[in-house]
Amino acid sequence: MRLSVLACCLIAAFPVGQPALAGTWNLPPADYTYSAAPPCLEDAEKAQRPLRPGGAVYKVCADQMAHFASAIADARAAKKLLIVTVGATWCPWCAALQRLMPGPEFFGRTGDPIDWAKTFKHIEIGVSTTHKGKNLLIPSGDAVVQHLLALSGGVKLRAIPFIFVIDPEQPQRVFARNTMDLSDFSKGQQDMSGFRKAIAEGHAYLTTPAAPPPAKTPGK
Repeated sequence: MRLSVLACCLIAAFPVGQPALAGTWNLPPADYTYSAAPPCLEDAEKAQRPLRPGGAVYKVCADQMAHFASAIADARAAKKLLIVTVGATWCPWCAALQRLMPGPEFFGRTGDPIDWAKTFKHIEIGVSTTHKGKNLLIPSGDAVVQHLLALSGGVKLRAIPFIFVIDPEQPQRVFARNTMDLSDFSKGQQDMSGFRKAIAEGHAYLTTPAAPPPAKTPGK
């Protein structure tokens, strides 16, 4: 889904705060405050179901920053990298990815150089949902996205679903990837081979030691 559709929904709701120190995930950021999305003022159980046929499902009534912090801890305990897929309840491509990831196209896939199920854990973060006919920001999800973008070396979110790949032991290194070129949207297809390639790029980035900082010249 193009950024223009998300225009009103991708403005940061909260200041991101300072990046985490090396080796630690400082979550939530010091200046983060939880704010629920509008549907959470209604029926919480209803808010967990697709808002329209084929729609994506996210924990729109939960504090997704806390959800993210818990996923970081779980991935660290399991000694796995964490995949974060970001999307909206009204995004058909996000729903397609949700349906395909647990199956033979990703976590159920065998025979690849990377054992996806043994290497990764996965969490879904929503940034927008529909309420009374309007697409609205999910503030806690947006706060997670803005926090990760601040650690991702200047990558800009241009489309959803959006991908982050994270090493729970290296919070200063976050791989971020737009998905506009991963599928043929004109044919209504989600290309999981492109998705796997993007995740493999994240794996390579995070498992390659970072270059040491350049030596400083004495007196400068």
